Amino acid sequence: MKRILNGCNNNLNTLGKLSLSDLKQYKGIGPAKAITILAACELGKRRQRAAIEESPILNSSEGIYNYMRTTIQDLDVEEGWMLMMKQNFRLIEAKRISVGGLTMAPVDIRLMMKEALMKNTTVLVFCHNHPSGNTQPSREDDSLTSRIQKACNLLSIYLADHVILTDGGYFSYRDEGKL
Repeated sequence: MKRILNGCNNNLNTLGKLSLSDLKQYKGIGPAKAITILAACELGKRRQRAAIEESPILNSSEGIYNYMRTTIQDLDVEEGWMLMMKQNFRLIEAKRISVGGLTMAPVDIRLMMKEALMKNTTVLVFCHNHPSGNTQPSREDDSLTSRIQKACNLLSIYLADHVILTDGGYFSYRDEGKL
């Protein structure tokens, strides 16, 4: 490859203009390697033309609900999800962190914080569904929120919200002044 690039003055644009027969002139480059090189050049061109995919900005409980509802609103069991975001509330990743039964989904806060740190999270939202359809938080939900808040404070991560989703509604700890 160094020989081919030297022949192109180390210019990838020039390399991309070479034909299959041009590439086969180099010692050790047969049809398969030549096609592989041309395919790599084509991928590079397509990447340059592609629009940069923007992650959603989730800076409100309604935005969080709209983003997550199709994922967890119709489940028969509880699932807990964490939304890891940058400082500007732009989503880094949404990750399921727990799957439970009809009335609870155990959450390991240590694993949650590990994931958040690995993704350089500065803003975190915890979401879970209530298969019962009741949006009101339980005492366990309140306790979990408090424990997540303490862990986030310790690691300088902003806990933006804890949202409970149902089929057609949601409860936001932030909106209700519970965070």
